[in-house]
Amino acid sequence: EVTATTNVVEGGVYPQDLRIALTFNTPVEKRELVERELRIETSPRMSGSWEWSEDGTVVTWEPRGRWKPGTKVELTAQLYGVMIAPGHYGADDKYLGFRITGG
Repeated sequence: EVTATTNVVEGGVYPQDLRIALTFNTPVEKRELVERELRIETSPRMSGSWEWSEDGTVVTWEPRGRWKPGTKVELTAQLYGVMIAPGHYGADDKYLGFRITGG
């Protein structure tokens, strides 16, 4: 089973230069499948994109621009049962809510 850890925690408060990262315990070969199950929802709305490390063990959500102070963020990673690599599947889902400092 493949697990992912995050650089954020439920209820955490983070700086305006935050990049949200998930680190997997095995390289992700099926990046497109994994990305389809990752969501970042923000209030106020903020767009961004996922970027992968060269070795495929870390995916980082890069916001377009700086976070606005007080932004509320929800990370959803519905990875349970998702094929990460042939013969390797996601062990669990993650749902985390946190905010950006200020505001």
